[in-house]
Amino acid sequence: LQGAGSRFIVDGIGNVGIGTTSPGTALAFGGFGSIWVNNDTTNPFGMDTVGGELRLFVGTGAASYQMKFGKYSGTTFTPHMTIGDDGSNPSYVGIGTTSPGAKLHSRVGVSGASVWLPSNTPMVLESSGTNALNFLSPNTGEAYIMFSRPSNTTAGYMFYNHATDIFSFSRPLSVTGNNLDVKGSNAGN
Repeated sequence: LQGAGSRFIVDGIGNVGIGTTSPGTALAFGGFGSIWVNNDTTNPFGMDTVGGELRLFVGTGAASYQMKFGKYSGTTFTPHMTIGDDGSNPSYVGIGTTSPGAKLHSRVGVSGASVWLPSNTPMVLESSGTNALNFLSPNTGEAYIMFSRPSNTTAGYMFYNHATDIFSFSRPLSVTGNNLDVKGSNAGN
């Protein structure tokens, strides 16, 4: 199958080359390699390589096109990660959901709740029962939740120190009735 100027070869051990005459693996592409899993030039689905990058892509013909990563069991596909929601947010990523409600939406069970201000919510953690945000640190470390703004990257924070077993806030706390208020001399910074 190899001839002068051929673009496709099968070498002596069965490796297939497209755009290369010396495939080093079962299927090798030379130069700019692009694989489309459909033949629609205006709305392609597939993968390519450009400038040292491997790029996977879905078409842009409809807002609901998604890229899904998962596994097959027989003929059943189970998605584990989805890029793109099922509407107008193609850059949303869902782990455990095919309908992410924020930039990153991790679901271990359906809560039945809706995302508050989706355009302002970069991350959602969803569960059908108890839900936890878990910070893993060594015995001598600390774990922080930071509240920052352009003029002050440590405007407010809460942290836990494993060595002293103390949970602290960077601002004094006060309780008024059923309300917890944060007060302090640096409250306006």
